[in-house]
Amino acid sequence: SPSAPSPVDLNSPKYRCQAYGDLTEFCVHRNSLCLIGGKLRVLSTADKGPVPVQNGLSDGFLHLEKDPLFKSPFPYRAMVRAAEYMHPRVASQPGTTWAEGTAVIAGVDAANYNLFHFASNILPFFTYRMRENPDYKSILQKNTSPFTSAIIFGRNSDWTDWQSNIFSIATGLSTSNVTFENTVAKLGNVCFRNAVIGGQSLNMFQGTFDAQIWRRVISTSYGVKFEKRDVVIFKRDKRRLILNGDEVRQLAHKVFGESKVKQIVFWNEPFLKQLEVMCKAGVLISTHGSNSNHAIYMPGGGVVIEIVGHKANYILAERISLNSGLFHFRYTVNNLDMVAATPWKGMSSAQCYATACAGTLAAANLKVDVIDFEKTLIVARDVAML
Repeated sequence: SPSAPSPVDLNSPKYRCQAYGDLTEFCVHRNSLCLIGGKLRVLSTADKGPVPVQNGLSDGFLHLEKDPLFKSPFPYRAMVRAAEYMHPRVASQPGTTWAEGTAVIAGVDAANYNLFHFASNILPFFTYRMRENPDYKSILQKNTSPFTSAIIFGRNSDWTDWQSNIFSIATGLSTSNVTFENTVAKLGNVCFRNAVIGGQSLNMFQGTFDAQIWRRVISTSYGVKFEKRDVVIFKRDKRRLILNGDEVRQLAHKVFGESKVKQIVFWNEPFLKQLEVMCKAGVLISTHGSNSNHAIYMPGGGVVIEIVGHKANYILAERISLNSGLFHFRYTVNNLDMVAATPWKGMSSAQCYATACAGTLAAANLKVDVIDFEKTLIVARDVAML
C-alpha cells in the first residue's frame, strides 16, 4: 500500500476552501483528510473535537449568504457525515493506507431522489473542473477528469439511472469509481493525498459558460444534438397539477403547432430518453418543482415557463434557468380565493417557504387562465424562435 507522507507533510496538513457568490463552495484537502472506522477525520495538530459545519440558509429565500466569520475545513452545506479532528500521528499508524490521486467527497441531503437536490450536491465538482487548472480541450473531447475516486454519503448504491449519469457528466467518473453510504466500511482506514469536498450549487452553474461546456460534454458523451425544436409540457401525477392540463395542451397546439408539442411524465424513464427529449426542448412548460430543473439539459436560448400560485415565488428556479443560458418566465395563476381562506394569507413568499404554508400553497394544484396564458406562450414562441 502507498506509504504515508513525510513527517513534515503530516505535521502541516493543508486545506483551502473556494467560495462563490451564489453559496457554491468546495474545499480542497492535501494530506489532511482521512476515513477512519467509516468516519471522516480532519488532520490537525491544533484542533480537537467535532468539525464545525454550516448547512442552513441564512435568510433562507431571497438573499442567500453564509456567515462570513464562520470557518471550517468543510464547505458550506457539505451534507457529509459528522466528522472530528484527529492528530496527524494517528494517520501514520499501521493499518492505514494512503490513497493516491484525487478523491471526490460528496454528501447528498435527505431529498436525494429529487433532481434538484441531488444535482445541486454534485455540481460543485463540475465547478471545480471548470475553475481549477482546466484542460477544456480534454474535457470536451473525452470528459477527462482530475478525479480518481468518489465517496457519496447519504446515497446508497441503488441510485437511479439519471443520478449516475448526472454524476458522470459532472465529475468524469464512472459508477465503478464510487463508494456509497452502504459500502463505505469496505474501504477500511484510508487517508487521501488529495480530496475535494463539495458543498451545494443552488444555482447549478456559475454562469452560461459552464452551461455551454456542460452541453458540449453531453453532446460528445451521448451523441445527442442540442436543437430548439419542441415544446415540452411536464405532466405531474401528484401535487402541483395543472388542473386544466388538457386546455393548456390544446392552447400550446394552437400557438406552436400540434407536431411540436410533447406532454411527458418523466418518473422512472431512463436517463437517455429524458435527455433526448430535453435536448430538443425550445420551450419548457411546468409548474414549480424539481422537474423544471431539467432545463439544464435544454439548448441555450430556450424558454422555461414556470407556473406558480400566489405565495410561491421561489427564486432558485429562475436563477437556474438564467445560469443555464435560458429565458425564464414566471406565470402566476390567480388563486387568491384559495390563499384568502388560509392562515397564511398575510405572509410573503419567503415566509411561506419557511413554514407549513409551503406544504399547502406552494404545492397547490393550479388552474390556468388559458385566455391570459396565450399571451405568455406567444412571447415565448417568439423569444425561442420556434
